[in-house]
Amino acid sequence: MKAVYKLYDRSPRRAGISTTDLSFNGCLNDEEKGVTKNSYFERIDTSRDVFSDDECINDAQVTSYSSRTFSFFVKLDSVGVRPNHYTYSTLLALCGSLLAIEEGKQLHAQIVKTQSSSKTAVDNALLTLYTKCGMMKDAESLFDSLVHRNVISWTAIINGCRQHGDFEKALRLFCLMREDGVDPNEYTYTIALASCASMKNLGCGRMFHAQVLKLGMALSDFVGTSIINMYTRLEKICDANKQLKEMGKMASNVSWNAQIAGLVHNEKAREAVEAFNEMVKNDAACDEFTYSIMLKACSLLPSLATCEQIHSRLVKTKFESNIHVGSSLIEAYNSCGSMEDAETVFSQMSAVDVKVAKEPGCSWIEVHNKIYRFFSRG
Repeated sequence: MKAVYKLYDRSPRRAGISTTDLSFNGCLNDEEKGVTKNSYFERIDTSRDVFSDDECINDAQVTSYSSRTFSFFVKLDSVGVRPNHYTYSTLLALCGSLLAIEEGKQLHAQIVKTQSSSKTAVDNALLTLYTKCGMMKDAESLFDSLVHRNVISWTAIINGCRQHGDFEKALRLFCLMREDGVDPNEYTYTIALASCASMKNLGCGRMFHAQVLKLGMALSDFVGTSIINMYTRLEKICDANKQLKEMGKMASNVSWNAQIAGLVHNEKAREAVEAFNEMVKNDAACDEFTYSIMLKACSLLPSLATCEQIHSRLVKTKFESNIHVGSSLIEAYNSCGSMEDAETVFSQMSAVDVKVAKEPGCSWIEVHNKIYRFFSRG
């Protein structure tokens, strides 16, 4: 970032310089990427304009300098720089990610005072903030007052309803969105599909599936995975299998994970093992979630041989030391009757990373709300 700051410092007036023009991340070397930004926030002068200040706020947000971001923003007004809609949108997004509702409300008050709320981007950022923080009454009131509602506005309020358990309202808003002449995007459809699954409404789910097929969205990784997840949650495993096969090579590890997790959730452990083998054959990358779910399948069978096969694969990966995978491995070996293997895995796990207690001659670990005790051998 040193090069960015040098350019910033050399520019007496930055009017017309966009944030894109200052995005030099791809050109920075490792040394420049490691430059601290702390000293920069103390070097504001009145020659700055809002475009260059926006870039520094955005950069601080991306690099987790949240407290510095807010302090930098507060200083803008004292040096005569008036924030624009991009500044407000960026800071509201940061408040949403941190669930910082009080700071968000302060920003909202300033937005109303400066009459910046007429910008759709700012309205949408406010809407997203309130839904993320569980302030649904405020979100609905804001949504009702919006003059311009685009797909982001509708999707934000629909997702807020889904996140807070009002699935029926989420679907009702989805229908109103279409009546209002706004076309749902892929993300809106994934919310609708998830709501159908939560409501156990297969008919409505099939209707949305038909719509995304017609729109050419069904085979995308994003929507396709949501279809798989919906069908497995509704115990329609054949429909989920069909969707996965239709996706073919476009199916990512997330799609495969959704299928395997659905099978395990429906206690179809053998089918889950078969799906895992197909996943490996298709060269889909297995991650910690894949292995954790497969070890759960081993516990359901139970199958020591399958558990050992999964463990042998884990040894070759970076996931063996993962707390969730390690805990699942202990549980799987215990379910398969091999406490010796479970104890070996336990001894290899860092006591710092797991919930462990020790007493003379005995140690115990809590895994998935179960307590396992390991006694020393005298």
